[in-house]
Amino acid sequence: MRGPFSRLLGFTMLLVIMQTAPPTSAGQHLKKPEDAQQGQNRESPKSNPASNPIVTQDTLHGQPAEVKGQAQENSAAYDPHKWLDWLNGLSTAVIALFAVITGIAVIRQVKTARRTERAWMVSFEPEMLFHGATSNVFYKCKVTNVGRTPSRIIETGIGFGATTSLSQLPLPPAYAERIKYNRIVVAPNDFITMHGQLSPQFSSDNQRAVQSGELFLYAYGFVRYLDVFGRGERDIRETRFCHCSDTRLSRDYANGYPPRPCIEAPSEYHRAT
Repeated sequence: MRGPFSRLLGFTMLLVIMQTAPPTSAGQHLKKPEDAQQGQNRESPKSNPASNPIVTQDTLHGQPAEVKGQAQENSAAYDPHKWLDWLNGLSTAVIALFAVITGIAVIRQVKTARRTERAWMVSFEPEMLFHGATSNVFYKCKVTNVGRTPSRIIETGIGFGATTSLSQLPLPPAYAERIKYNRIVVAPNDFITMHGQLSPQFSSDNQRAVQSGELFLYAYGFVRYLDVFGRGERDIRETRFCHCSDTRLSRDYANGYPPRPCIEAPSEYHRAT
């Protein structure tokens, strides 16, 4: 910022110099014709008025018209007031430009502060477990506020299914279970637990298909919430997530199947606003 400020300081100094500098007086140029004429009158001897020719000269405000016209031309050629007006206008434009730049910087700073201080809901610790004594699979995960300010949960949704191709999941995502939270507050580093059950019940043949890698389980969900800067429907944030079974992570299926983030799922299953 040194360049613009130094230029503004230079304009200010120039303005002060022009205001304090003594203006060129047109009267100095006007005295010479009068002095020359008076000198000629002094040096000319007395003579007969009849013998001297009568010379008439147009005058304006006590000065010859030609001299007055030259003085006006010189004054018009150098008018300090015009330069002062020009400098005032330029300095005003520079100040206005600085104001606009400052306003843009403030707006960007506010937006950056909101992004860094707002709440962010992120899913952690997914699990796909066998449900009790039955052979069905139960899914749960923690959705944690990793931001710096509280969040207000509006609604959650979850779905659970099986597929032979993770990249061919149905669109749009269909959430079988939805829960209204009525803006319950979740503090930073706190969480809510989301869970769902595979329906219909998982058969033993499907279990063997999952263990062999021919079939994949996938669970997905969303959480809609407001951060401290949000007020209405337009300010609602949403986080979507999707996990899938991966038998390559572990061969121990006594308690369930190890899940991982399903990167093969379409983008509609992953979102953070």
